[in-house]
Amino acid sequence: MPPLRKRGSSDDVGEEHKRFKATIEENASELVCPITQELPLDPVIAEDGHVYDRAAIERWIAKGNGKSPKTNEIMGTALLPALQVKNMIISMVKSGALSGAMAESWQKQLHDQQCIQKCRAAAATGDTDAMVTLANSYLTGRCGVEKDTAKGLEWAKRGADGGNVDCMALLSVGYGCGVGGWPRNISMAVCLASQAATLGSRAGAELLGYAFAGKNIGGPWGLPRDNNLAAMWFRKALEPEPPGRPLTDIRRRDVEAWLAKHATE
Repeated sequence: MPPLRKRGSSDDVGEEHKRFKATIEENASELVCPITQELPLDPVIAEDGHVYDRAAIERWIAKGNGKSPKTNEIMGTALLPALQVKNMIISMVKSGALSGAMAESWQKQLHDQQCIQKCRAAAATGDTDAMVTLANSYLTGRCGVEKDTAKGLEWAKRGADGGNVDCMALLSVGYGCGVGGWPRNISMAVCLASQAATLGSRAGAELLGYAFAGKNIGGPWGLPRDNNLAAMWFRKALEPEPPGRPLTDIRRRDVEAWLAKHATE
């Protein structure tokens, strides 16, 4: 005969915890966005009374869909922030009440927000590596921040003024494209890219490679097309040594593909 379990045993507590977690997840499923099938990162309430992720429902409305994705009934375009829903989700994720696949996007967002907060604190002390992280985050709209080209280039300018070579390269793109309120200034773009590349920025070397290859970002940079010089700078962009940050995998593959096709011409 198996031994009797005592009331309040660890097995009982474990079962109770499982039931509690199952109940939480069942209730949380009611908050899942009908479009993304995930917990909304920026929850809003649409005119059909249901909760959606803001970006998803805005894309739905922008496509001219005049009906609710949930009920298929006629729906207006007004959206209201669902702050209580957002706070509830944050609380459940932070406490561990929600975990697994349902909480992955939120866990990543909270982690990204913590990283950005640390970067801001470090940048405030003059850390230019933190500045280039902030610049990239705002320029791409990643790491939990909204895309803001002007703010990204402001951080790039601060980092460049502090001697960060990758910030110089980012600022070069700003001048080359004339975006984020920055005037298009090809002389500044070439000067900054050259300075960055000479000081070890692989991004700067990449920019010069494209400039000499005739594929300038934001339009012609006025440099003569020269595949030999392009190949030289592209090879420097692939070098493993710092100080500059390495290229992303996609950018590295693009440079390698150019070299494979043109380096022997």
